[in-house]
Amino acid sequence: MKRPFGLTAAIFGLFTALGVSSTLFGLIISEATTALGISLVAAGLVTTLFAVGRIVGSFVGGPLTDRAGGAWVTAAGTATMLLGLAGLGAAPWASVFFLGSFVMGAGFGALDVSLNTDISALHPQRRGSMLSLLHGFYGVGSFVGPLLIGLVIAWTGSWRAAPGLVALLFVGAGLWYRAFTDRAERAGSAAGEGKPAPLRVGLLTLLQQPAFLLIVPVGFIYQGVSWSLSLWLPTFMAQVHGAAPLQAASAVSILWGGLTVGRFVNSAVIRVLGDGNALLLGAGGSFFALTLGLVAPRPSLLLVALFVTGLALSTLIPTSISVLTRLWPETAGTVSGVFMTISAAGVLFFPWFQGVLAELWGMRAGLGTGILALLLLVVIVAALRRLLRTEARAVA
Repeated sequence: MKRPFGLTAAIFGLFTALGVSSTLFGLIISEATTALGISLVAAGLVTTLFAVGRIVGSFVGGPLTDRAGGAWVTAAGTATMLLGLAGLGAAPWASVFFLGSFVMGAGFGALDVSLNTDISALHPQRRGSMLSLLHGFYGVGSFVGPLLIGLVIAWTGSWRAAPGLVALLFVGAGLWYRAFTDRAERAGSAAGEGKPAPLRVGLLTLLQQPAFLLIVPVGFIYQGVSWSLSLWLPTFMAQVHGAAPLQAASAVSILWGGLTVGRFVNSAVIRVLGDGNALLLGAGGSFFALTLGLVAPRPSLLLVALFVTGLALSTLIPTSISVLTRLWPETAGTVSGVFMTISAAGVLFFPWFQGVLAELWGMRAGLGTGILALLLLVVIVAALRRLLRTEARAVA
């Protein structure tokens, strides 16, 4: 397959829209719950249903990407995302709002798989760099999303306009993607390229592969730690350091700023570091930085540590997907789908578990479980790095 710049840019555009969509719930949930008569307890179901939908979308989208192709799954995922956004924006009742969040999550999961697989296929010699760049654009969307959505709500005076804005972004990027996909398919046909290779490795076979079993927990721990930090950091800052609301909220922005910057940096240095070294640097760096941050006596030191934590964490997901799609290119969709399914499960488990511990022993103990998880990740990644080196020497 040729690697047209336009198609790659369209994929980056769709991933930026995914980043914008990830900020939607936090910006509309207060007004939406009031308008639809949803209690604060029930409002928590919105993100839970989104996460469950994301798991379903990733699990189904992976094998479909291998069988039907990334273009088909991207189209279906975009349509599903638009349907979910329509449900959110036009919801007359709470039940429709909840259903919209689930459907939106399913579209998100399908797009996450197909777009990562597309980039891996388009740039087989630069997987790590291009996947890091792709996830960097997700961070850009997460950064500009609150600004764009906030402006639309202020301009229209209604939270219901926000899902409409996000839908327009997906429509524009989706049409762009479709146009360049058609061009790439015509170019491939003219060059005599055939259909994608048939599946050669089944899921049960993958579950017997040591490298696969070592990579999968990376996503689970990363998603669990990053999402729980996003949820609990403001509370930690307020309770432990007595931080003002603005400073407490800035902790999350600084963490995600580090993640975004780190992905762009990683795209430039991954080919020099190598996949195994990049993963070990990410796991070890985040473990040490977060440990120092949580025991820091001053909030300013914690904020510096959080930025470094984000820098280190940034390499884990794109590099893991790069390794998976390099080891099993003929089943890239399936391996990516399983990886993202288990990763999304971390979003469901970690924040809840840390909340339980925080209730019993305080916020420092709750967030401290993230340090233990990262220590386990260092051990896992060290074993994976050794395995990858052994396999590379065997091939050589």
